[in-house]
Formats: sequence, C-alpha cells, structure tokens
Amino acid sequence: MLTPIEIREKKLRIGIGYDKRGIDVFFKQLTDDYEKMYRENIELKDKVANMASIIQNYKTVEKSMQKALVLAEKSSDETKEAARAAARSIEEDARANALLIIASAEQEKQDTKNRIVSLLAQYDSYKSQYKHLLESQLELLNNDKIELAGTTLEEFVKSNVSMLDNVNERYENDNNDSKEDN
Repeated sequence: MLTPIEIREKKLRIGIGYDKRGIDVFFKQLTDDYEKMYRENIELKDKVANMASIIQNYKTVEKSMQKALVLAEKSSDETKEAARAAARSIEEDARANALLIIASAEQEKQDTKNRIVSLLAQYDSYKSQYKHLLESQLELLNNDKIELAGTTLEEFVKSNVSMLDNVNERYENDNNDSKEDN
C-alpha cells in the first residue's frame, strides 16, 4: 500500500494531453484524503488492537468468573449437603435421646408402681400386725387375771423379788469396784 508521502513525491511526466495544474490539484486532494484515511486506518488498527486486548482481558475475567461461579456452586452444594447430613445426624441423635428418656421414664414409672405396691403390702402387713397387737392388748385389759408363766402376777412378783435384789447387789458391787480402779 502506498503511503501519502509516496503519492506526494510521485512525479508524472508531463506530456501532451495532461493539464499540469489540474493534475497537481487532483494529487493534492488525493494525497490529503489518502493521508486522512491512512491516519484513520492506523488509529482504527490501534483501537482494534486495544479493543482486542480489552476483550481478551474480559474473556480471561469471564473464564475466572465462570470458574469461581462453578466453585461457588460446588461449595454451596457441598455446604448444603453437609448441613443436611448434620441435620439428619442431629435429628437421629435427638430421636435416640428421646427414646432413652422415654425408656428411662417408663422404667421409673414401673419402679414407682412396684414401690407403691410394696408400700401398700407393708401397710397391710403393719395394719394386720397392729390390729392383732391391739386385739391382744384388749384381751389382756379385759381379763381380770394376769398370768405369767402359769402363775398369777402376784406370785410372779414375789418369786422374782429376790432375784431382782441379787441383780441390784451385783450392780452396786461392780460400780464400787470401778470407782476404786479410778
């Protein structure tokens, strides 16, 4: 491609049939237009190269963003799945703990029932024994004569007074001996 300078410096031979002034004016216009177009072309080529560079940068950024988006989606999916798994685990643990609590409460309920039955049985036994004791005491109170070991109370007391005196004497002797030891 010819440059504007080459066109300007181009010399045509003057011969018959060409008007020198007309050719010079024509070349001047041609050169000016060509120069303008040549500059515009260079500027446009620079702009295109600059735009291509910018587009390449945008493509690189776009690829990075796509990778980041894919990673974010993957990370989001993994996080969601981990959260679901944790939720399932927590739910299973809660159910297991609830079953343990229910079983413990049932066992405690059964133990309490057994204790109540045992206490009621003890109460019935105590009531029966106390009733029997009261009946025995009433029988003794209603009986005018008290018999101990086949003898009346008076005979029993008389026979055991001497024995009580002996026990009392021994007690006093033991006390005196221990006072002397001190």
